[in-house]
Amino acid sequence: MAIDPRNKEIYTVNNDTAADMLVFKYDASGNVPASRTLKPAPVSTWGVALDLTHDEVAVTIEHINKVAIYRRLAEGEEKPLRIIRGPDTGLADPHGIFVDGANNEIFVANHDSYHDAVESEDNPNSVQAQLARGIATLSVPADRRQLRPSNGKFVEPSITIYARTAQNNAAPVRAIRGPRTELSLPMKVFVDTAHNELYVANSGSNAILVFNRTASGDVAPIRKIEGPATRLKKPVGLFVDSKNDEVWATSPEQHAVTIYRRTAQGNAAPLRILRGAPDDTPAPGIGNPGGIAYDSTREQILVPN
Repeated sequence: MAIDPRNKEIYTVNNDTAADMLVFKYDASGNVPASRTLKPAPVSTWGVALDLTHDEVAVTIEHINKVAIYRRLAEGEEKPLRIIRGPDTGLADPHGIFVDGANNEIFVANHDSYHDAVESEDNPNSVQAQLARGIATLSVPADRRQLRPSNGKFVEPSITIYARTAQNNAAPVRAIRGPRTELSLPMKVFVDTAHNELYVANSGSNAILVFNRTASGDVAPIRKIEGPATRLKKPVGLFVDSKNDEVWATSPEQHAVTIYRRTAQGNAAPLRILRGAPDDTPAPGIGNPGGIAYDSTREQILVPN
């Protein structure tokens, strides 16, 4: 999600079985339609970031390793102004994205998987896309595709940084990756331009990592918020409030938003916690269930995601 305080709008994207970017007004409430909708991909749009300096919006598309940049007011099936995609980009299952308009850079958090996408994967009208979104019918013809040699691979998680105007198969200007970084399933990223720092919601280690904005290579974080007192559990969302000197993080499995001092480090307890459920309420973890079965011996319900 991204907030536009200047134009009083809220940006959000649907993920997995959908991909639309939806824009709502600040005062929207209840079951209301979006003020505008953009269709940047067939499926799996994940991150969204605003660049109010240049009046643009950028999104990441996970499964085809792509970043697309649009006019801020783009809607419908409007084409992007430019895209970043290709083997030289270092994109690998991109998630969080941040556009640093002040320093003309784009930061992208990459998980660990890469494959060369075929054309149909980037076509919202393809049968594969319709099946993924659950809108295909039996009358939709599908071409049988022969199995082809795999071109997929696993790579190290990373934060890749590009020139703001980079496009096509552009290599990053620098990248943060390697064992010293402690990156593991990095999700949301946020650049605090006031203090020249990069924050990463590191879901794989239940931590918030902080790097110098210009960090490159296999470098350790300058500090991190990590440990049982932090109440972080697979954090996804992240925001730095430089005005109030705070950092906010969301942990869906804890039904919680935890708020810390911006300079907090180590096993630091949050200043306060916002909850959507009582403490330690278990989260089902169900997302896009494709089937269900009951194991009468163990008395368990099995749900594949």
